[in-house]
Amino acid sequence: MPATGSPLPTWPASTRSWKSSPAGLPAFRCWPRRRAAIAPEPCGRSTRSTAPAERGRGARRNGQPLPVAPLTEPASAVVATGFPFRRKQLAARYLPVFAGALERFEDLRRAGAAALDLAWTGAGVFDGFFELELNTWDVAAGGLIVLETGGRVSDWSGDERAWLGGGDILAGSPAVHSALLELAAEAPEG
Repeated sequence: MPATGSPLPTWPASTRSWKSSPAGLPAFRCWPRRRAAIAPEPCGRSTRSTAPAERGRGARRNGQPLPVAPLTEPASAVVATGFPFRRKQLAARYLPVFAGALERFEDLRRAGAAALDLAWTGAGVFDGFFELELNTWDVAAGGLIVLETGGRVSDWSGDERAWLGGGDILAGSPAVHSALLELAAEAPEG
């Protein structure tokens, strides 16, 4: 669905509860041939800042390069997640990973839309992110920002290509991603 005044397709995030957040509803634009994306920066609506990223060219915040994901110690990580609120049958798979993450990381956060959580992970607000059964439009832009700041993105089995097709996702600095992958490997099959 094109944004008003824009010839480029723009997709809103799909989390209904995000409507009441002061950070606003994130959206992204993708140009598949150029492999570029733009995602909102923290508090997107209130600050009007953006975080564009293009494959192989890094990610920026308001024109300045975003730093490479620096965190190497998972015990001090702040990790974002989303709950499978629309698919409660996923709780048996999700909850053991959530419990393990509570023990392994310094803190867990639930901010709202996956698109924004991933953009914030790439921007260094969060050190990692995990969730189940997302759509491509929820993960494409933020996942690219994570990759372009030196992070890793995969599905829960470690496949670094499957996440973009929608589904399960783990993202973060290399150390945090590895810790998330260990937790996901112990989850029951979905």
